[in-house]
Amino acid sequence: MNRTKMIKSNNFPPGHRMTELGPLPEEWEVVKGADLFRKSSLRVKDLEQSFKGIILSITRYDGLIPQFKKFKKRVAGRDISNYKVVLKG
Repeated sequence: MNRTKMIKSNNFPPGHRMTELGPLPEEWEVVKGADLFRKSSLRVKDLEQSFKGIILSITRYDGLIPQFKKFKKRVAGRDISNYKVVLKG
């Protein structure tokens, strides 16, 4: 059964419940991104060293993930100097 049919029929996989985002695991809590991250104006061009991080993408179902995992390739342009930087912690 595909995801659309499962959502329309309310026949969720075991251990899932309906949320405003669709069916999610029962132990997950829905929160706003603003509750997880602090806004920052830090850009790649502001870093003293050359960028050695991972380019991330925000997805509807998987949240914040490495871009390569979502697209199986780099989709960012060559110039990432204006990309925002996400710091651990």
